[in-house]
Parts: sequence; structure tokens; C-alpha cells
Amino acid sequence: MSDDEAKMVWDFVDRVLDAAEEINLRVIVHDPGEGFLLVINPKNKKLAAIGVQGKGLEICAVELQKWIWATDEGFTYKHLKKDPVLMDSIFKPVIGIKNLLNHLK
Repeated sequence: MSDDEAKMVWDFVDRVLDAAEEINLRVIVHDPGEGFLLVINPKNKKLAAIGVQGKGLEICAVELQKWIWATDEGFTYKHLKKDPVLMDSIFKPVIGIKNLLNHLK
């Protein structure tokens, strides 16, 4: 991820964190080192991935059990990106901060 892309992602994540605080939703941010950030609700283990696709942000709800299965089978995020069926079953697009927080609740 370029510096400009990282800034775009972190600026959005900062807005997510501010919005979560406003509704008393505790979330944490994790960088798995694969070009995206995870926003996680540690209480219920729901998570979302935020990264850059093309020139814009890509925000996805993550189906955790499917992602665990895929990583246990040896898939990395780079592998998943090459398999659209598997990718679409794990990462579901989300539009906007409100919808992202609703997923994390």
C-alpha cells in the first residue's frame, strides 16, 4: 500500500473510530500486513476489512468462520483475491460508516 493509500485508509478508520465512540461501540484496529486494516468488535468477534481497490476505498464485512477455514487451508489474502467465488463468500461489500458499524454491533 502506498503512503497515499495508507493515509486514505487511516483517515477513514479514524472516522469509523470516532463514530463508534459516539455510540459506545468498542472496536479495535489490526493491521495483518496484507494491504488492508481490520476493524474488530472484540466482544462479538465481528470484523470488517478496509483497504484500497483501484482509486477508492474497499470496505467489507468479513465472514470470520469462512476466513478462518480459508487461512487454515493455506490461503492468503493474495490467493483469495485470485478466486472471486471464495473472495465473495468471505468479504461482503459495505457502503458507509453507519452500515459498517451496524455490521460490527
